[in-house]
Amino acid sequence: MSLSRQARIAVCIGAFEYGGQGTVVEQELLHLQKRFDLTLIAENIRRPVPDGVTAVEIAAWRTFPTINPSLSQLLRGFEVVHCHDSLGMMLASRAAGARLIVTSHGIAPLRLRPTARSAIEGIVTLATYPRLYRSANVVVAISHYVAGWLREFAKVDATVIPNGVAEVATGRPMRPLNRALLYVGEISRRKGIRDLIAGLRSAPSDVTLDLVGRGSAEPFLAEIDRWQLTDRIHFRGILDSAALSLAYAATYCTCSASLWEGFGLPILEGFGFGRPSIVRAQGGMLELVEQAGAGCSFRRPTEIAGCIEVVTENWDELSQRAIAFAQRHTWAEAFAAYQDLFLSLL
Repeated sequence: MSLSRQARIAVCIGAFEYGGQGTVVEQELLHLQKRFDLTLIAENIRRPVPDGVTAVEIAAWRTFPTINPSLSQLLRGFEVVHCHDSLGMMLASRAAGARLIVTSHGIAPLRLRPTARSAIEGIVTLATYPRLYRSANVVVAISHYVAGWLREFAKVDATVIPNGVAEVATGRPMRPLNRALLYVGEISRRKGIRDLIAGLRSAPSDVTLDLVGRGSAEPFLAEIDRWQLTDRIHFRGILDSAALSLAYAATYCTCSASLWEGFGLPILEGFGFGRPSIVRAQGGMLELVEQAGAGCSFRRPTEIAGCIEVVTENWDELSQRAIAFAQRHTWAEAFAAYQDLFLSLL
């Protein structure tokens, strides 16, 4: 094809919503819309689509596990399809015969308390994903941790393009007066919220915890009340980009006890504001903290209090390391690499 016109590229995701994958897709649309003719295709669109980007909301399934033929037909009109995981979108792309790039954010299809439907989806996902990954023209991993998982799970070698950060503070950040911890992500059992609560219980009484994200606080309220932590834990719900930036700027340290993370984007976003991080010692979150040297990790909730003291004693140095790492990992750098991948397929 001639590159004198903008190539048509479909950017596909199951749900375009606030949170990790949704943020990655939003930044892709913002950074690449001037270079390519981009169309966002999603089963559900729950956050604003950047100006100038065409968006299509369409079901991936006619009846699970049968792919919606209208989706496959739609995808045939694009030179390249970029899927951010999503079983239905990937299957429809293969049915369309598209030149396919898949970005793996890592999958955890079996829920802690599966319904019959989610259990079936999990089994189908585990059985189908390896073949779909191997059939893609290019597979991208968002971290070295995910790349290692892909080699074991799907026997594919992925191109590593780490996620980025939109904002990086200039100058030397001021240490906040209050030791407020900030968790950003899904409010659920699998994200280790109970372990964060338990860790706060053993921490000094001046330490507080803000929890930002989608999910119900209800399963945790009795526990918080029993341990008399009501005044120290605040559920803030979903925040838009501006409010989230204010939350990062005001916090002392970000934290996460998630049981599985392919990357841990809120950790990097916090780095951009010069905020150290305290994370569970596993997965992509640990990779970020170790690479940056800008935080502390724990294996048991009882270790969180010690991590808070480590951060307190070394806050200024950890803050500078966080900013230096964020400056090397921007969205502009990430999507320059994606642009090269798209062009290589054209």
